[in-house]
This record gives sequence, C-alpha cells and structure tokens, in this order.
Amino acid sequence: RAHFFGNFEYEREPQTFTHTSPWPSFNFDHSGARTEKKGGGRLDFQFAPQARMTVRGNRSLVWMPYDARYSGGASRHPSSSISTDRHGNDVSATLTQVFGTKVVNEVRTGYAAFYWIQQSIVPWADHPYPTLDYGTPIIQMRSYTVGQAHTNSHEDERQDTYSVFDNLTLSYARGGRHDLKVGGEYVYQQNPTFLCTRCMGIYDA
Repeated sequence: RAHFFGNFEYEREPQTFTHTSPWPSFNFDHSGARTEKKGGGRLDFQFAPQARMTVRGNRSLVWMPYDARYSGGASRHPSSSISTDRHGNDVSATLTQVFGTKVVNEVRTGYAAFYWIQQSIVPWADHPYPTLDYGTPIIQMRSYTVGQAHTNSHEDERQDTYSVFDNLTLSYARGGRHDLKVGGEYVYQQNPTFLCTRCMGIYDA
C-alpha cells in the first residue's frame, strides 16, 4: 500500500528601486523580479501490517536580483545594490517496525541544508581577492556612499546537517503495564562560511 503527495508553489514579485540623491545623473532605477520557488514530496509505503516507511523532501529557492535592504534611497549610489540567493533543502525517512505484540522499533534519518550568497551586482574583472569577479570599492562621502553597501560581500554562508535516530519501545506487564523506551541519536553538522570582509577597499572622502 502506497500514498504519494507532492506540492509546488511559485511566487514572482516585480520590484523597482528608485534612487533620489541630490545628483540627478546618479538617480536611475533598478528593476527586477524577486522569485520564490517551493516544492516537496512525500511517500508513505506499507510493506506489511508490521512495517511502514515514510520518505519526504522539500526544496526552497529564493532569488533577489536587488536586495531591498541595500537598494534605492537618497544616501546610496545605484552601485550599492546587492543580490541575494537563498536555498534550502531537506529530506527525511522514517522506518517503523512492529515485532510481535510488545516491541516497536523506529529508525529515522535525515538531511537538512541551507545556504545564502550575497554579492555586488557590479562586475569587477580585477577584483583584489582571487576568484571573485563582482564587487566595487566603497567611497564614503558625507551622507552619501558610492559602491557596494554590504562590506562582507562576497558572502557565502552554508549549513549541512545529517542525523540518525533509533528508538525502541518495549511493553510488558509486571506489577502493572509498563513501557520501556531505549534510543540513540547521532547528529553531524558542518557550517562552511566565507566572508570577504572589507576586502574591496574603503575610501573615506
């Protein structure tokens, strides 16, 4: 016996960011579409009355060509804009087995991950940091900034988590009914992170 389920969601949000500084030649708009895609699936499968497995997974993708936190306004040049890319994934499985009338064993395993990347929208062929090809120097003036608004760009933050869980339940009658549960869990997580902190050069004008 099997049961299948799937879902998908798509969102598209056109956006325009306007720059309103005192210098008209700097005041042009940035237009793009923020998009979000979400999807997932689930499978329930019964091998026998005593054994059942469930598997499910999800995925999320968010793309912002112009992150609203760093785009538009009167105090920033259009080169300040930052793009943001976010991803999330997870998959899990649960196997439940019944042994006789007194023992139930459940095994669960899973993987979950996410990452986001933020970087300037401006190509920079001769970036001072090797392997990077987007970014700008930052020029700070009184009440106005030219260059990328995020001083940690390029930013790449990630997390990967793996887990295994086993739970054994034993029911018995001795001086009344009792349930004894024994289990164990193992979790492994890694968080690779890259922050190009102030590696683009900052000029105080």
